[in-house]
Amino acid sequence: MAHDVLANCYIQEGRYEEAIFEINKQSALGRGPILPKLNLVFVYTGLGKRAEAISTVKELVEISKKEPIALDVAQAYSALGESDKAFEWIEKAFSVGHRNGSWTTMKTGPVWDNLRSDPRFASVLRRIGLAP
Repeated sequence: MAHDVLANCYIQEGRYEEAIFEINKQSALGRGPILPKLNLVFVYTGLGKRAEAISTVKELVEISKKEPIALDVAQAYSALGESDKAFEWIEKAFSVGHRNGSWTTMKTGPVWDNLRSDPRFASVLRRIGLAP
């Protein structure tokens, strides 16, 4: 868990090499592929490595065929600035009853910043009870 938090802090600060180090620790500890891959999308996006970010999102999409990670995929598309795809995956998360802490981060979490100005985002916040 500490490596997850550190990786996220480093990503937010733009300290991508340190974030990659922590992401590698996540993977080495057997945390599963989802969070490390999602964090790599954020790193690649921050570094301007769009092709690598898109490739990693495709890996998450493949994982989503076996695991309920639609909201994680939505976060990845949000990081890429692909609003329509992000909202498509948010709808998928609603349709499968996706439950994880990511819903609660939608109001303030920076990963959703690319979507905030879109009117659909306010609708999502209302649907999850984070806005009137």
